[in-house]
Amino acid sequence: MDAEREIEDVRSRLHIGSVNGAAGAVPRGPGQSVMRLGYGAALVVDDHWPEWKRERVAHLARIVWCATISPESVVVLESAAVVWGIPVLHPGESVHVNRRHSTNRHRHEVPRIGRHSEGPSPSIVRHGVGLEPGDVVEIGGIKVCTLERLIMDMARFRHPRQSIPIGDAALAILSGASNFDQERTVREADKIRARFLKRAEALRGYRGIKQARTVIDFLDPLSQSIGESVLRWGLAAFGLTVVSQHPVSIDGAPVYFLDLLAVRYRIVFEFDGELKYEGDGGLLNRRREAVRDHDLVALGFVVFHFGWEDILTVRAVGQAITRAVGMAVLDQHELRMDLWDPLLAA
Repeated sequence: MDAEREIEDVRSRLHIGSVNGAAGAVPRGPGQSVMRLGYGAALVVDDHWPEWKRERVAHLARIVWCATISPESVVVLESAAVVWGIPVLHPGESVHVNRRHSTNRHRHEVPRIGRHSEGPSPSIVRHGVGLEPGDVVEIGGIKVCTLERLIMDMARFRHPRQSIPIGDAALAILSGASNFDQERTVREADKIRARFLKRAEALRGYRGIKQARTVIDFLDPLSQSIGESVLRWGLAAFGLTVVSQHPVSIDGAPVYFLDLLAVRYRIVFEFDGELKYEGDGGLLNRRREAVRDHDLVALGFVVFHFGWEDILTVRAVGQAITRAVGMAVLDQHELRMDLWDPLLAA
């Protein structure tokens, strides 16, 4: 589902004002339930949705709620990523928008217009990120920062574990990323990256610019999922050099693309999301994965698999990598504090 269709779907499920937060007053179909977003708004959700989808759709619904009562607000940071259809690790409940005339950061209710001038609003965090007219576009009736500004602002103002997955996905969109044309993808991404780094150089001395240069230089448009991006961040923070989507051909069979490969150690790191194991194809995917791992081991690779539980917190990432690789390998590398904890590295 593309971004505009997703927004329209959420609009059809969102009920504002008239329900006064009462779930019983909201019409819903079989296999659906009502999620209260706050006093004055409720969202119809499908019962079979996994938790991550409920969280994402609820955040998008809050953005639509905000845009309905304050259409001039410009959505930024992780909320902008949600509007663009980019997966976000922890979108949270607050909607992030730009504050026009101040560099201060505030949490408050948005100014209301028209028939929505009375009543509650979603929790809003306003940021003084200094958007120019060319930094704003409209998607599905919602004003949102461009992908370029999304990358820069996330890199400046968020921890690398949060900003890198969003930056990877945005760079993939901008570069038209394709595993089957990796050279062109990397070439286009490098041109875009050079523009970002030039802009960052012009802003030298501003808050977060040093961190932004580190993050932008690290972004990889070949990353296929938020899990791969977080895992790549963790491995790099531990000092390990890995490449994304490394192609492997076995006896002329179709090419395997390895999520992450530490070439020096021939260690393969695979991130396994929930979707490929769901439904009728789940068992078939597990069987294919077992055959794939067998083939890779026969070629001299060591394969480790990681799941969502391994990336949900910084601590979980560190523990999962340590268990898989072992201290004997990690002790040969220096921790990159500029990725692991930029505040301590400053």
